[in-house]
Parts: sequence; C-alpha cells; structure tokens
Amino acid sequence: MRVSAQVSYKKLGCYRDNWQEVRPLHDLLFTDRDKSSPKYSGTKYTKETYDRRYLEDLVRRCAAQCKEFGYEVFG
Repeated sequence: MRVSAQVSYKKLGCYRDNWQEVRPLHDLLFTDRDKSSPKYSGTKYTKETYDRRYLEDLVRRCAAQCKEFGYEVFG
C-alpha cells in the first residue's frame, strides 16, 4: 500500500485515551506490525527499518486512507 501522490495534513498534537470503552479513534485502517491481521498493509516494520523515511511514509499512508474513507483526523 505505497502512496505516491502528495497528501496534505496538519499536525494537531497528542492525546491520551487510556483505553477508554469508547475510543476517540475507533477504526483501525491498517497495521504494519501484525502480519496475521486482515488489516495488514504488506509493509514490513522492524526496529531496523523504523527511521524518518518509514515514519514519513506511514503518515502519508494514514492521511491517504483517511481521505479515502472520509475521516478528518488520524493517529
């Protein structure tokens, strides 16, 4: 799930939800960590590949998925 097009987004800051019963961000769009998940992106994540390029790609993919599904925020 690589995203080649530019996607714009604005950083809003951080929050903490303490695993509340009703989560502020309740939908998992994709995961890079759990290969057994039906939401696995196909992008391999390891401690060795966790760098600025990976994070920038992750943010672009999140922003693109949010736009596709009509969400206004992601985390």
